Amino acid sequence: MNFSLQYRPTKWFGVVGDVSSGFGNGLSARTLLFGPQASIPVRFSPFAHFLIGGAWLSRRSLSDASFAREFGGGAELKIGSRIAWRLFQLDYIPRYFNEGRQGDFGFGTALVIRFSSLKDLVPWPLSCCISADDESTSHDRVPARTKSHFL
Repeated sequence: MNFSLQYRPTKWFGVVGDVSSGFGNGLSARTLLFGPQASIPVRFSPFAHFLIGGAWLSRRSLSDASFAREFGGGAELKIGSRIAWRLFQLDYIPRYFNEGRQGDFGFGTALVIRFSSLKDLVPWPLSCCISADDESTSHDRVPARTKSHFL
């Protein structure tokens, strides 16, 4: 499961906060990431982001914490004034636990809901989307996660 939120002070630049969790093979993993995202505000809008933060991994009574990053990008297709379809998003997520460096790729698609037209409730541009990611994993690695992104 994943939840993201983006504050966009300009049409092309935003700051993203991302919280995710994944479960599988007796493992649970969580990440908390923040960073910039740039996009081109046209009907077919490509974007790229670089997020940094922390990752937590646990198996039964054992747990570990790590520095984490996420490099990625994708493209969205504007459907209406408040809705877009994230055609794809591809991310590389390296993490550094005690057993060394571990990296996964994530791929997803999403429905994006923009809240920028709700000026009464939110005085700044804000939007969200929900997607499903498929990350490559093995039985000893951090489990795959489901992603929801707020743009």
